[in-house]
Amino acid sequence: MTTVLVVDDSHVLRRLVEIALEPLGLDVHTAASAAEAQDKVESVIPDVVLLDVGLPDGDGLSVLRWIRRNPGYDHVAVVMASGYTGSEEIDEAIAMGASGYLPKPFSPNDVRSVVLAVAHGESQVTA
Repeated sequence: MTTVLVVDDSHVLRRLVEIALEPLGLDVHTAASAAEAQDKVESVIPDVVLLDVGLPDGDGLSVLRWIRRNPGYDHVAVVMASGYTGSEEIDEAIAMGASGYLPKPFSPNDVRSVVLAVAHGESQVTA
């Protein structure tokens, strides 16, 4: 079973993503902050992390950097999500090792297709 960690400070968005992904048979976990995300990555070891760029205690790019520095998480695909869709930000996230970029707002179909694509090994996926 594919395990997904959804990291976003919005409870509503986390819940909407859970609702979109759970019918696919995915094991979905959530976190609301960078610190909680790191704790969940260590305890759950997800296959995919859907990671908001803007978090209350830091930014998603620092969490991405932390994941990529830890060789135990080499297999973890990280999809960055943000309302900022400038090409520089997307390029930076991809250069840091993100597997994809999901611009906000996104639809349930967008999140499903991107998460499934990176879970199956596709890289640099953007909705």
